[in-house]
Formats: sequence, C-alpha cells, structure tokens
Amino acid sequence: VRWLDKAVAAAPQAMGAQEKLVDLRLALGQPKEALTVATRMVDNSPESAVAVESLARAEFANDKRAQAAKNFRDAARYAGFDGPRLMRIASHQ
Repeated sequence: VRWLDKAVAAAPQAMGAQEKLVDLRLALGQPKEALTVATRMVDNSPESAVAVESLARAEFANDKRAQAAKNFRDAARYAGFDGPRLMRIASHQ
C-alpha cells in the first residue's frame, strides 16, 4: 500500500494509480480510506469516468447506496463510447 500511496502523491493527476489505490483499499477492507482517495480523484477530475466510478464503488462500500447509484449513472454518461469501461460500470450496479 505504501508504494502506491507514494505513486499517487508523486503524480496526483495519474488516474490509473489512484484507481488501483481505491481498488486495493476496498480489497483490504478499508472503505473509508478508499472513499478519501476517490473523493480526491473527483475533486481533481469531476467529469472523469474513472474518477466517478471509483467514487461510486467507494460510496457503495461505505453504505451510501443512493449516492453510489447516482454516481454510477454519471460515470456511464462520462464513459461515452468506452465499451470496456461501460461494462465495468454495469458490473458494479
């Protein structure tokens, strides 16, 4: 976890590293920490499908179901015609 935290700190605009950090925090049973990272992602890129999907997954893990559902819909809209991203978003709903 530390090396990924350092990677995110070194490149805060790198969505891939932040998305992996959210994934890892959720896998480790750390939903509050995942929510913190995902919120920061959306603050930096509010119309990024990756950021909004990460936020939705973190919200769902934190029992914020209504907000997560809204953000999953927003993420699908931001994904446009990115088929793999749309499939990933759909699999979480």
